[in-house]
Amino acid sequence: MDRAAYHQGPFGSAHVGRDAIAAHWTATLSRQKDPVVWFGVPIVSVDRAAVEWWCILHDPATGVPRTAAGCLVLRLAEDGRCTQFHEYWHGAQDTAVEPSAEWLT
Repeated sequence: MDRAAYHQGPFGSAHVGRDAIAAHWTATLSRQKDPVVWFGVPIVSVDRAAVEWWCILHDPATGVPRTAAGCLVLRLAEDGRCTQFHEYWHGAQDTAVEPSAEWLT
């Protein structure tokens, strides 16, 4: 979708269009190493979906781990493609923390 948008948090500017979204994710992923990612069970409605996520990443320069957890909220077009992608997350610097067993259920 040419007008698809990715929003990181509620206050930042949206990355609008496929090229802008791809450029953002290319830059973001280049600053991360050895990701380990967990996803919760998605919640899906007619034109929306949401899923929780948890990850441990490492700084490519120092190897220092980081833990982050958050939620993705998607709005879907009639053809099933994502038109709006909102991500909310929290991070813990300089530590690797796996999700609890309760989180995984």
